[in-house]
Amino acid sequence: MISKTGAAVVTAIVLASSATTAAATDFSGIYGGLSAGKAFGDGTHYATGSATAYGTASPDTALVGGVFGWNQRAGDFVYGVEFGLSAGVSDGSVFNHSCACSSMQLSFDRAIEIGLRGGWVSGDTLFYGALGAAHLSFQERYTTISTPNAINMKNSDTVPYLGLGVEHAVAEGWSIRGEYRHYFNVTTTNPATAYPASLSTLSSGRRDYDFGVFAITLTRYF
Repeated sequence: MISKTGAAVVTAIVLASSATTAAATDFSGIYGGLSAGKAFGDGTHYATGSATAYGTASPDTALVGGVFGWNQRAGDFVYGVEFGLSAGVSDGSVFNHSCACSSMQLSFDRAIEIGLRGGWVSGDTLFYGALGAAHLSFQERYTTISTPNAINMKNSDTVPYLGLGVEHAVAEGWSIRGEYRHYFNVTTTNPATAYPASLSTLSSGRRDYDFGVFAITLTRYF
């Protein structure tokens, strides 16, 4: 009796595990997820009318966000569409330039993205690529030793991106993925900006970015 009971329990566990694995690795249907990651790269600052870089900084910013999407599976191939939002939750680095009278801190502010995903499933893992468009915003804080001494500026651009990722099933309906996205031709320009309650004005300038994001996402399929 004990042997038969033990065998039945083992059989039930195996069958349950098999069913769970099959459901977890389907990677199809509607899904939502929460992300955490890092924005990094370089931002180069050009003063008004100058082709010579004034300074560089990194939008080295921690971020959090969310995704919502839909996948279709055909054999081992998975394709779908995804919408994402993310926001920076820390400060980036200060521009590296020669003037001791001022500094400018560059931070990633937020992103709104829509794109396509496609890839192949091997066992419990999906290897995929992503292609889409993103509206990116950056925040800069310009500070001088004079008073008033600070201006906050926000710049934005809409650009294409490419991504590569790996998504692994961890439980029925749940997966975790890591993805790197690179954004192309990111350029912003801030207009001439007056200090609050002051006649002093910061001149306009252009920023060129070499910019990417790596994020880990916990995903739930419905």
